[in-house]
Amino acid sequence: MKRHVARWGMPVIAGAITLLVSSSTAFAATPAQVSANPSPYATPGCMALDNQPGSKSYLNSEVEPQVAIDPTNPLHLVGAWQQDRWSNGGSHGLVAGYSFDGGASWTVSPEPFSICYHASGYSGAYLNYQRASDPWTSIGPGTPGSPLSGSTVYASSLSFDQTAY
Repeated sequence: MKRHVARWGMPVIAGAITLLVSSSTAFAATPAQVSANPSPYATPGCMALDNQPGSKSYLNSEVEPQVAIDPTNPLHLVGAWQQDRWSNGGSHGLVAGYSFDGGASWTVSPEPFSICYHASGYSGAYLNYQRASDPWTSIGPGTPGSPLSGSTVYASSLSFDQTAY
């Protein structure tokens, strides 16, 4: 019996996936949802930095999304993405979003991985680089007494200056 399942299981699974993809293609004709959130970096301070080499940034674009699920609470999600991507690499900065209800609602926050964080009026320490790319988030064990039920969120960026193309 196991041999039969292994031999015929894959074609059946492949057929089911094909059917699922084919049936969902009919719904792909509707317009894609675009973020209703304006760029947190669409400020005069950040836009003044757009004289960098290369093509101008695509304001309000959000690319390279990445999400992590808290291993201690599957309703706690944290994601990050590039905000206002440049055509020749990087973005104005990274933005993070987090949810405590499994993604039904999100809170969005700019991350301090580029000069646009400061130029857009956010306070606190930041990296003094022109662009940020390659967002990553992870959730690991926390410190006892942490407000996040024992979880710590880690975020990283590949931040750089685009001085030549």
